Amino acid sequence: MRYRLVAYDPDAPALSVGAIPVRYYVQQPGKKSEDIIPAGEIKVPPLALSLRSTIPEGGTAELRDTGSMRGLPWWVHWARPAGLTLVAVAVLPVALWGADMVMRARRRVRAGGPRRQSRRQRMAALKEIKAMDVSSPEALRQAYAQLDVWVRTNLQQATGVPALALTPAEISATATNGRRAARMERIQRVLLECEQAKNPSADDWQTVLVEAEHSLGADAR
Repeated sequence: MRYRLVAYDPDAPALSVGAIPVRYYVQQPGKKSEDIIPAGEIKVPPLALSLRSTIPEGGTAELRDTGSMRGLPWWVHWARPAGLTLVAVAVLPVALWGADMVMRARRRVRAGGPRRQSRRQRMAALKEIKAMDVSSPEALRQAYAQLDVWVRTNLQQATGVPALALTPAEISATATNGRRAARMERIQRVLLECEQAKNPSADDWQTVLVEAEHSLGADAR
Protein backbone atom coordinates (compact mmCIF):
# COMPACT_ATOMS: atom_id res chain seq x y z
CA MET A 1 0.00 0.00 0.00
CA ARG A 2 1.14 3.56 -0.73
CA TYR A 3 -0.24 6.46 1.29
CA ARG A 4 -0.07 10.17 0.65
CA LEU A 5 -0.34 12.28 3.78
CA VAL A 6 -1.47 15.90 3.35
CA ALA A 7 -2.91 18.52 5.66
CA TYR A 8 -5.41 19.76 3.09
CA ASP A 9 -5.76 19.05 -0.59
CA PRO A 10 -8.79 20.58 -2.38
CA ASP A 11 -8.05 18.63 -5.57
CA ALA A 12 -8.07 15.20 -3.95
CA PRO A 13 -10.87 12.99 -5.40
CA ALA A 14 -13.35 11.25 -3.14
CA LEU A 15 -12.22 7.71 -2.43
CA SER A 16 -14.68 4.85 -2.21
CA VAL A 17 -15.06 1.13 -2.76
CA GLY A 18 -17.96 0.18 -5.02
CA ALA A 19 -20.51 -2.55 -4.40
CA ILE A 20 -19.07 -6.06 -4.87
CA PRO A 21 -21.33 -8.94 -6.01
CA VAL A 22 -20.50 -12.22 -4.22
CA ARG A 23 -21.81 -15.58 -5.42
CA TYR A 24 -21.91 -18.59 -3.18
CA TYR A 25 -22.13 -22.30 -3.99
CA VAL A 26 -23.29 -25.46 -2.20
CA GLN A 27 -20.99 -28.46 -2.44
CA GLN A 28 -22.74 -31.43 -4.06
CA PRO A 29 -21.24 -34.90 -3.98
CA GLY A 30 -20.16 -36.38 -7.29
CA LYS A 31 -19.91 -33.02 -9.11
CA LYS A 32 -16.93 -31.02 -10.08
CA SER A 33 -16.57 -27.46 -8.82
CA GLU A 34 -16.92 -25.99 -12.29
CA ASP A 35 -20.17 -27.86 -12.85
CA ILE A 36 -21.87 -26.57 -9.71
CA ILE A 37 -24.59 -23.99 -10.24
CA PRO A 38 -24.43 -20.97 -7.92
CA ALA A 39 -26.87 -21.27 -5.03
CA GLY A 40 -27.31 -17.55 -4.70
CA GLU A 41 -25.73 -14.08 -4.82
CA ILE A 42 -25.34 -11.28 -2.34
CA LYS A 43 -23.97 -7.76 -2.75
CA VAL A 44 -21.45 -6.17 -0.46
CA PRO A 45 -22.55 -2.56 -0.05
CA PRO A 46 -20.22 0.24 -1.21
CA LEU A 47 -17.78 1.79 1.22
CA ALA A 48 -16.79 5.48 1.38
CA LEU A 49 -13.23 6.27 2.51
CA SER A 50 -12.82 9.58 4.27
CA LEU A 51 -9.56 11.54 4.16
CA ARG A 52 -8.83 12.60 7.67
CA SER A 53 -6.85 15.74 8.35
CA THR A 54 -3.40 15.53 9.87
CA ILE A 55 -4.34 18.36 12.26
CA PRO A 56 -5.00 16.80 15.66
CA GLU A 57 -8.57 16.85 16.92
CA GLY A 58 -9.67 18.55 20.05
CA GLY A 59 -7.54 21.67 19.85
CA THR A 60 -6.85 24.89 17.99
CA ALA A 61 -4.08 24.75 15.46
CA GLU A 62 -1.53 27.53 15.77
CA LEU A 63 -0.67 28.52 12.23
CA ARG A 64 1.88 31.12 13.30
CA ASP A 65 4.33 31.21 16.12
CA THR A 66 3.66 34.22 18.31
CA GLY A 67 6.98 33.97 20.07
CA SER A 68 9.82 36.35 19.35
CA MET A 69 12.66 35.33 17.04
CA ARG A 70 15.86 34.17 18.61
CA GLY A 71 18.94 36.21 17.87
CA LEU A 72 21.84 34.74 15.94
CA PRO A 73 25.00 33.77 17.81
CA TRP A 74 27.72 36.42 17.91
CA TRP A 75 30.11 34.40 15.78
CA VAL A 76 27.68 34.28 12.84
CA HIS A 77 28.44 37.94 12.01
CA TRP A 78 32.03 36.95 11.22
CA ALA A 79 30.95 34.28 8.74
CA ARG A 80 30.53 36.69 5.80
CA PRO A 81 33.99 38.37 5.98
CA ALA A 82 35.58 35.00 6.72
CA GLY A 83 33.90 33.50 3.66
CA LEU A 84 34.97 36.40 1.43
CA THR A 85 38.53 36.04 2.71
CA LEU A 86 38.56 32.35 1.86
CA VAL A 87 37.21 33.08 -1.62
CA ALA A 88 39.89 35.72 -2.18
CA VAL A 89 42.60 33.32 -1.02
CA ALA A 90 41.28 30.69 -3.44
CA VAL A 91 41.04 33.13 -6.37
CA LEU A 92 44.44 34.78 -5.83
CA PRO A 93 46.56 31.90 -7.25
CA VAL A 94 44.31 31.74 -10.32
CA ALA A 95 44.60 35.51 -10.83
CA LEU A 96 48.39 35.39 -10.50
CA TRP A 97 48.55 32.50 -12.95
CA GLY A 98 46.38 34.39 -15.43
CA ALA A 99 48.54 37.53 -15.11
CA ASP A 100 51.67 35.45 -15.68
CA MET A 101 50.15 33.89 -18.81
CA VAL A 102 49.26 37.35 -20.17
CA MET A 103 52.79 38.64 -19.55
CA ARG A 104 54.29 35.60 -21.26
CA ALA A 105 52.00 36.08 -24.25
CA ARG A 106 53.03 39.72 -24.53
CA ARG A 107 56.70 38.78 -24.34
CA ARG A 108 56.21 36.20 -27.10
CA VAL A 109 54.48 38.78 -29.28
CA ARG A 110 57.24 41.29 -28.71
CA ALA A 111 59.91 38.66 -29.34
CA GLY A 112 58.23 37.71 -32.60
CA GLY A 113 58.42 41.23 -34.01
CA PRO A 114 61.51 43.15 -35.09
CA ARG A 115 63.74 44.43 -32.32
CA ARG A 116 64.03 48.16 -32.02
CA GLN A 117 67.27 49.39 -33.52
CA SER A 118 69.11 52.65 -33.22
CA ARG A 119 69.51 54.97 -36.19
CA ARG A 120 73.17 53.96 -36.47
CA GLN A 121 72.21 50.29 -36.70
CA ARG A 122 69.55 50.98 -39.31
CA MET A 123 71.86 53.06 -41.46
CA ALA A 124 74.60 50.42 -41.10
CA ALA A 125 72.13 47.81 -42.37
CA LEU A 126 71.28 50.05 -45.33
CA LYS A 127 74.99 50.55 -46.01
CA GLU A 128 75.47 46.78 -46.13
CA ILE A 129 72.61 46.49 -48.61
CA LYS A 130 74.17 49.20 -50.80
CA ALA A 131 77.51 47.38 -50.73
CA MET A 132 76.01 44.09 -51.91
CA ASP A 133 77.30 42.60 -55.16
CA VAL A 134 74.49 42.95 -57.70
CA SER A 135 76.42 41.80 -60.73
CA SER A 136 74.14 38.80 -61.30
CA PRO A 137 70.36 38.72 -61.54
CA GLU A 138 70.11 36.28 -58.60
CA ALA A 139 72.28 38.48 -56.36
CA LEU A 140 70.21 41.52 -57.37
CA ARG A 141 67.00 39.71 -56.44
CA GLN A 142 68.48 38.91 -53.03
CA ALA A 143 69.39 42.57 -52.59
CA TYR A 144 65.82 43.61 -53.43
CA ALA A 145 64.51 41.11 -50.86
CA GLN A 146 66.75 42.52 -48.13
CA LEU A 147 65.79 46.08 -49.06
CA ASP A 148 62.11 45.10 -48.80
CA VAL A 149 62.67 43.78 -45.26
CA TRP A 150 64.68 46.87 -44.32
CA VAL A 151 61.95 49.27 -45.49
CA ARG A 152 59.15 47.33 -43.76
CA THR A 153 61.10 46.98 -40.50
CA ASN A 154 61.93 50.68 -40.33
CA LEU A 155 58.36 51.66 -41.18
CA GLN A 156 56.92 49.36 -38.52
CA GLN A 157 59.36 50.63 -35.90
CA ALA A 158 58.77 54.29 -36.72
CA THR A 159 54.99 54.33 -37.17
CA GLY A 160 53.65 51.21 -35.47
CA VAL A 161 52.05 50.01 -38.72
CA PRO A 162 52.42 46.18 -39.00
CA ALA A 163 54.26 46.59 -42.28
CA LEU A 164 55.80 43.10 -42.19
CA ALA A 165 52.32 41.57 -42.52
CA LEU A 166 50.74 44.00 -45.02
CA THR A 167 50.81 44.36 -48.77
CA PRO A 168 52.13 47.60 -50.30
CA ALA A 169 48.57 48.74 -51.04
CA GLU A 170 47.46 48.04 -47.46
CA ILE A 171 50.45 49.96 -46.12
CA SER A 172 49.58 52.97 -48.28
CA ALA A 173 45.97 52.82 -47.06
CA THR A 174 47.08 53.38 -43.43
CA ALA A 175 47.87 57.04 -44.10
CA THR A 176 45.75 59.43 -42.02
CA ASN A 177 46.70 62.80 -43.53
CA GLY A 178 47.89 64.27 -46.80
CA ARG A 179 51.59 64.59 -45.92
CA ARG A 180 51.81 61.06 -44.65
CA ALA A 181 49.79 59.78 -47.62
CA ALA A 182 52.40 61.16 -50.01
CA ARG A 183 55.20 59.43 -48.14
CA MET A 184 53.22 56.19 -47.94
CA GLU A 185 52.78 56.30 -51.71
CA ARG A 186 56.56 56.58 -52.17
CA ILE A 187 57.08 53.65 -49.80
CA GLN A 188 54.47 51.69 -51.71
CA ARG A 189 56.33 52.29 -54.98
CA VAL A 190 59.58 51.07 -53.41
CA LEU A 191 57.94 47.90 -52.05
CA LEU A 192 56.28 47.21 -55.39
CA GLU A 193 59.67 47.50 -57.10
CA CYS A 194 61.09 45.02 -54.58
CA GLU A 195 58.25 42.56 -55.09
CA GLN A 196 58.28 42.82 -58.90
CA ALA A 197 62.03 42.46 -59.32
CA LYS A 198 61.87 39.33 -61.49
CA ASN A 199 64.20 40.73 -64.15
CA PRO A 200 65.98 43.45 -62.19
CA SER A 201 68.32 46.01 -63.63
CA ALA A 202 71.37 47.42 -61.86
CA ASP A 203 70.44 50.94 -63.00
CA ASP A 204 66.95 50.61 -61.53
CA TRP A 205 68.51 49.23 -58.34
CA GLN A 206 70.38 52.45 -57.64
CA THR A 207 67.25 54.49 -58.25
CA VAL A 208 65.21 52.29 -55.87
CA LEU A 209 67.90 52.60 -53.20
CA VAL A 210 67.76 56.38 -53.34
CA GLU A 211 63.97 56.34 -53.31
CA ALA A 212 63.89 53.99 -50.28
CA GLU A 213 66.32 56.14 -48.30
CA HIS A 214 64.41 59.36 -49.07
CA SER A 215 60.98 57.88 -48.40
CA LEU A 216 62.07 56.72 -44.93
CA GLY A 217 64.48 59.55 -44.25
CA ALA A 218 62.54 61.16 -41.38
CA ASP A 219 61.13 57.89 -40.02
CA ALA A 220 64.51 56.17 -40.07
CA ARG A 221 65.82 58.76 -37.64
